[in-house]
Amino acid sequence: MVHPAVAQSLTHPKEATVSAGVWGGRDLEMRVTPGGAVLEFDCARGEISEPLMLDEGGTFEARGTFQRQGGLIRKGQSSNGTAVVYKGSVHGDSMRLEFTLGSTTESPQAFTLTRSQSGKLRKCR
Repeated sequence: MVHPAVAQSLTHPKEATVSAGVWGGRDLEMRVTPGGAVLEFDCARGEISEPLMLDEGGTFEARGTFQRQGGLIRKGQSSNGTAVVYKGSVHGDSMRLEFTLGSTTESPQAFTLTRSQSGKLRKCR
């Protein structure tokens, strides 16, 4: 049986989106809605304010923000977070999500998430 998100991308590639609901894994829980997503990391949070549109290969790219939690906000940093681009791919109930903070020479932060699974978070105190 073909997963609904994949089936939709095969029949209507321009209309396929990541399935709404909870996607979780180590250090991250993402709540996807039709209009974007809210991301809860161990010591940070993020937001995507546009639909997560899938292409024919099951990949997406969406603009959003990333904001560290706890500690001081550095001079020149916005309390609204840093603009980032989240990139991902969905295959069945599994998602790989990554984004890069700062310079483009840094390695992307990568996460593996599972649909309908809560994130395994270790919150900063």
